[in-house]
Amino acid sequence: MGSSVNHREKDFASPIRAIVFAGGGTGGHLYPGLALSEQICRIAPSIKTFFLCSTRSIDAEILSAEHAEFRPIGAEPLQFSPFPRASIQFIQGWRRATSETSIELDRLMNEFGGIDRIVVVLMGGFVAPPVARSASKRGIRTLLVNLDVVPGKANRLAARWASEVVSAVPCTGPQEFTKAPVLGMPVRANAVADDGPENCRARLGLSPDVNTLLVTGASQGAASLNELMLVMVRSERFRRAFDGWQILHLAGPGREADLLAIYKKKDIPAVVLPFCHSMGDAWGSADLALSRAGASSVAESALNGVPTIFVPYPWHRDEHQKHNAQPIVDHGGGWLVRDEINASANLETIGCVLSDLLTHSNRRRVAKDRLLEARFPNAAVAMARRVLELK
Repeated sequence: MGSSVNHREKDFASPIRAIVFAGGGTGGHLYPGLALSEQICRIAPSIKTFFLCSTRSIDAEILSAEHAEFRPIGAEPLQFSPFPRASIQFIQGWRRATSETSIELDRLMNEFGGIDRIVVVLMGGFVAPPVARSASKRGIRTLLVNLDVVPGKANRLAARWASEVVSAVPCTGPQEFTKAPVLGMPVRANAVADDGPENCRARLGLSPDVNTLLVTGASQGAASLNELMLVMVRSERFRRAFDGWQILHLAGPGREADLLAIYKKKDIPAVVLPFCHSMGDAWGSADLALSRAGASSVAESALNGVPTIFVPYPWHRDEHQKHNAQPIVDHGGGWLVRDEINASANLETIGCVLSDLLTHSNRRRVAKDRLLEARFPNAAVAMARRVLELK
C-alpha cells in the first residue's frame, strides 16, 4: 500500500533550492516531515532539505537514523501559566529559538541566493511558532501542515505567520484550519510494510508463524500502557488470553528489563524495544495492535491494515488523539478506549477489550477487512508537490 515515486524527475520546474522543516519534541512532528523530505528528494533531488528540531534526545535519534541534516533549537513548549517560572522559561526559549532560527535562515539565504530560493514547512508542535515568526520577518514563504483534527495551540499560533495552511485531516477550530485544503497524512515509505508478516517478524527477532500483538506508545513510549501490560500478564484472569501469541512491545527508554522479565516469567514470547526505526516491519508483523492515537500512528495502522485498539494520550485537554482515531473506529477498523491512567482501572476497560480481541479471530478479521476495503491513501507525494508549488 502506500504511494511512492519510482523515478527522479530531475527537470521538475521549481526555483526552490532549500526546504526547512520545523518540528520536533516527538516523532509525531518529525515523521510526517521525513515522509515529505523523502518524496521531495525523489521528485527534485537537487533540492536540499534541512530540519530545525527541538533539543530533546528523541529528535536527534530519529533524524540521525534517517541521515537527515538537522539543528536543534532551544524552543520550549507553550505554557500559558500563572506561575512566573513557566512563563519566564517559555519567553527565554522563544528568544533563543528565534535567534538560532534567524542564524540558520540567514545562512541558507546567503548559500542559495535569497528568499525566493527557500521554503519553510512547519510540521507543528512547539518548535513551529518561533520558526514561523523568524521566517515571516524575512519574507520567506511558509507552509503550515496541520496533522490533527483539533489544531493545538502551537499550530494556532504558527498559523498567524504562515503563508498557507494545509491539513492532513478535516479539522475544527479557526477559519484558517477549517477552510484549509485537506491532503491526507504523509507517511514514510519504511513505515509501510513491503513484505509478508513472516519476513517482517523474522527481521525483528520474532517467530515467523506466531500471531503477534504490537504494543506501542509511539516514539516516547506510554507509561500507562506499559503498566497495563505488566498487570495484565500477571493476572490469572487475563493471562490465558495470550496463549498462542507473541508480543512486540515498543516501550520507550528504561522499561525493557521489567517487561522482558515478566513476559519470560509468564512464558509469553516477546521482543521488547525502547524504539523501532523500521515501523513497516513492526506493523507488518502485527495481527493486532494496542497503540496511542497520534496522527502518525493512526495513519500507519490504517495504511498497514492492522486492527488497533487506540488509547489516546489522556492529558490533552482538547482530546485531539481521540479525534484522530475516531474516523478509523467509525469505519470499523479499530476500537477506542479511554486511558484511566491507573493500571487497575485500565485492566477493567482496556484489558477486557484486548483480551476479547486476542481470543476472537473473527472480530480481528472483520476489522482488517474494513481497513483493506477503505484503501486509506498515503498523501506524501501529493503534499510534497504542494510544498514545491508553494507561491
